[in-house]
Amino acid sequence: FVSHKLDEVLRISDRIAVFRDGLKVAEIRSSEATQDQLVTAMVGRELSTLFPDRPRSLGEVILRVDDLLAYGIAEPVSFEVRSGEVLGIAGLVGAGRTELLRAIFGASRRRAGRVSVLGQPVGNSPAEAMRAGIGFVPEDRKSEGLHLPLSLRDNITLAVLRNLARGMFRRESRECSVADSFIGQLDVHAASREQPVVSLSGGNQ
Repeated sequence: FVSHKLDEVLRISDRIAVFRDGLKVAEIRSSEATQDQLVTAMVGRELSTLFPDRPRSLGEVILRVDDLLAYGIAEPVSFEVRSGEVLGIAGLVGAGRTELLRAIFGASRRRAGRVSVLGQPVGNSPAEAMRAGIGFVPEDRKSEGLHLPLSLRDNITLAVLRNLARGMFRRESRECSVADSFIGQLDVHAASREQPVVSLSGGNQ
């Protein structure tokens, strides 16, 4: 039985093996295991607090959404996010969460309303959202977030390709440098930057 749902693993198993980065790092009898032990083995370090308190002070308004309407959103949505603030958007499937975020990013056309960053209006396209500093991580990485047959280098540099190209020519050395930098920062485990993304584990994808 393979799962990340540790309560289920503990409930139905006799013995648990933990794999990390392709290696078996622990094997424990279920009767002697705790969720904390398993999490420590899975991440490679002890987590003293799962959600630590991080004191922060709020600054100026960074993102402002006014009366936004798009396909799948029943009523106009307005909110603002300040520097130092994390905003969570929750709701049932079909409530419009995904549609709202896609409309902010310009991946879905807005029917009405306005999005602004630092007081400057953001146009209704992903390119304009990216120029304003807005990023979007889709919920379905395989169909919307990745070009699975392409390499890590291609996938990483697609988002900044317009800055790495001159006319119709790609700058391979710059692409390699950018890809290596992100692979290191994000601790992606791969044989090389040219490895097809489809061959990576789900976590590394």
